[in-house]
Amino acid sequence: MSDPEDRPGDDIPLGVARAWLMNARHEGTTCPCCTQRAQVYRRKLYYAMAHTLVLLYEYFATHDGWLHVPTYLNGRGVAARGGDWAKMTHWGLIVGSGETREDDSGRVGEYQITELGIAFVERSVTVPAYMFFYNGEAIGRSDERVYIDAALGKQFNYAELMSGIARPVPGPPGQVALPGIHE
Repeated sequence: MSDPEDRPGDDIPLGVARAWLMNARHEGTTCPCCTQRAQVYRRKLYYAMAHTLVLLYEYFATHDGWLHVPTYLNGRGVAARGGDWAKMTHWGLIVGSGETREDDSGRVGEYQITELGIAFVERSVTVPAYMFFYNGEAIGRSDERVYIDAALGKQFNYAELMSGIARPVPGPPGQVALPGIHE
């Protein structure tokens, strides 16, 4: 956490306060202008997200179009509420429909798996292990990369999850990974 002694006072220009905040937000601080918490958060691509992606992979093996993911996940052992699965858009693994509700919210729940998402499930590529978020927006990604097996962790067995899926079950992870995430 940044040192409160270092925080700008009320008599400085707004631009100076903004510049200070952009540096201090990485460790977390209180904004000198609005007194709200300002912090960069590191979010991991973790087992529940990877499990959801496998379920989407399975669905889209036999379906086209858009899927209302919260309804589909209901009863499949994944928490649809909370929306962690939707953060996979920042990794480029899924994409939203772009539709809006009557209240202009973009949270309609309609998604598709991307080609990158398919390749990730098929163990063909790695993706960043973490994304960095500030003020609800992705602002960066980690250099550390993971295959789906690592994201699933010990909570899920890849072979068991993939058994019975209409697509051919891919072999073990290869050595070659794409150099970057597709946006």
